[in-house]
Amino acid sequence: MEKVRESVINRFLIAKHHFVVSDLVNEDEIPTIGVLSGSLFKLAESKRPLKPRRKERKKVMAQNLSDGDIKLLVNVVRAFELPVRKSAGSKLQQPSKSSWAYNEMFVAPATPHSPNHSMDWTFSQVSVRPFVEVSFQRTVCRTTTAEGSNPNWSEELELPFRAPNSDYSISSLQSVKDDIFINIFDEVLYDILEDDREREVGGVHTCMEKRWLGLVRIPFTTVYFQGRIDGTFKIDTPPVLLGYSKGKNVENDRKYDSIQQLSDGSYLSLFITIEPQLIPGESIQERLDTQEDEKLLQAAERYKADCALKFPDRQCLVTVIDISGKTLFVTRFIRALNPPEELLRVHPDSPQQTSELVARYVSLIPFLPDMVSFAGICDLWSTSDQFLDLLAGDEEEHAVLLCNYFLALGKKAWLLIGNAVPEGPTAYVLTWERNQYVIWNPSRGHFYGQYDAFCPLKRVSCLISADNVWFNIQQYDSPPRINFDVNKTKFWKPFFSRSLPFPGLSSVQPEELFYQNADKAVALHLQNRLEKILKEKIMEWRPNHLTRWNRYCISALRQFLPLLEKHQGKEVEEDHQAELQKQLGDYKISGFPIHLPFSDVASIVEAAYSTGVHKTEIPNTEFALAVYVHAYPKHILSVWIYVASLVHNR
Repeated sequence: MEKVRESVINRFLIAKHHFVVSDLVNEDEIPTIGVLSGSLFKLAESKRPLKPRRKERKKVMAQNLSDGDIKLLVNVVRAFELPVRKSAGSKLQQPSKSSWAYNEMFVAPATPHSPNHSMDWTFSQVSVRPFVEVSFQRTVCRTTTAEGSNPNWSEELELPFRAPNSDYSISSLQSVKDDIFINIFDEVLYDILEDDREREVGGVHTCMEKRWLGLVRIPFTTVYFQGRIDGTFKIDTPPVLLGYSKGKNVENDRKYDSIQQLSDGSYLSLFITIEPQLIPGESIQERLDTQEDEKLLQAAERYKADCALKFPDRQCLVTVIDISGKTLFVTRFIRALNPPEELLRVHPDSPQQTSELVARYVSLIPFLPDMVSFAGICDLWSTSDQFLDLLAGDEEEHAVLLCNYFLALGKKAWLLIGNAVPEGPTAYVLTWERNQYVIWNPSRGHFYGQYDAFCPLKRVSCLISADNVWFNIQQYDSPPRINFDVNKTKFWKPFFSRSLPFPGLSSVQPEELFYQNADKAVALHLQNRLEKILKEKIMEWRPNHLTRWNRYCISALRQFLPLLEKHQGKEVEEDHQAELQKQLGDYKISGFPIHLPFSDVASIVEAAYSTGVHKTEIPNTEFALAVYVHAYPKHILSVWIYVASLVHNR
């Protein structure tokens, strides 16, 4: 990666000396007639104090700022469908995971989902007292505590930002790798009194314990480049959350023929911005070396100009820059490529499960934005074999690889260019499955129906195949409101057409991908190393407390983690809880597993720290920690960390 980075920077150094007036002179723009008329019309608008609008702020250059001048503002609005505590004596079984079919969302037969059952289920649950804690650069702020599984906060949190080495240049800000951790906790009051006779004496008999429920993680660079993030985000809740139930929206085996229109899970509404708003650097628009036909390049420029004239807010992608700094047509990156044979043997009789496993494999490749890798110089596209060799890439690399895998599996698949929350401009994959379109998030391995209200993809700009590019010329660009049939020219404007036939551009992808077998010895070595490091870190984070480890619980967690990887976190919770109850029935256990693709040890430690598992104040608390690392072909590693706290029942 360092060699590639050095080569790219050297190629673009000359462009740094090309300046425009705005780079050297800071002056206010002269308002146009359109701006003036718009301002006059706003004077006549009726004021709506109950529905205020956010005002656009003036952007500033970061070079003139210093430590303490920049703040990160996080407005926490509300959450939906948070997990709730299980009552201590409840034996009520949850409905079958396979019982939620598409039709059952609208028809209410006499099943476990009938109103009577729902009421029984509701009363069997104990309330949850959630609050949100935002952690950024080891500074932590939190909201007040709310009540219930659908809380409303509407609170603004303010966190300071410090640039690396106090360097506030654009190139420095573009290379910031810090993430914003937005954790959701349940506040639990715990009775620490061991003898009820002492209760009459007075004093403090309770302490507060916070239990981690889930996480939303957003890279700082996403907020920096977009200026603000505003939307509803799916909370990454662990597949197992001891002592909690995930509510009525039980995770299920989603089928293509019964894709739910409203996703299951928990969600958090947020607005995040930077104060003051900073001017992000722009990619260099230098004319680069190319071996493409000049007439085709001129046609591409005319095509993009025509599309931008009609829809300036939509991204039209015809040519891209490869890893050597040359301009190529984007269609050259689409080609059917073979997934690892090891993945295809897991579910030989289930095409859907195979597709999900392949998508999971792609999502395990570490994510690294080009803006961080190449200091904001440009957006580079690597071929799929280069991507697998580097083991790092952004949305485009993940999407291209997944699209090529799906083509090899015989699917109808397109590369989809659009905008999503929180990524902003991004690349997804669109497939045609059983008479409906399915949208895949390649960086997360998730799929959504076209009409899913919680799909993170919000805008669709163009579709790309191996032989054409189609630009969306429909009035709307949100997935539920558009027609994806690229054969209809009133909806999609093709680049290659009768007037400009496809010239048979060859692919830059290899004919076949080759994979090294999974190295289990390396995975085991990393597993032992991570477990040792995390145990030492937890004890280091508790300097004033003795940290006791429960070896029986650790043994149980170690046996369970491989099952989580095998089933991708599904269908194992009930058996796991029963086994823990059998072995450790004298303890009250709370805990959860965390799943991460492996990129480096520091990111694993930071993720464990952000959960706050080490901050419990309950006397005589014991801990358990287990790590499992699963190796996939081409040195791709899946990491599971299970942390739990145990309190002896009195």
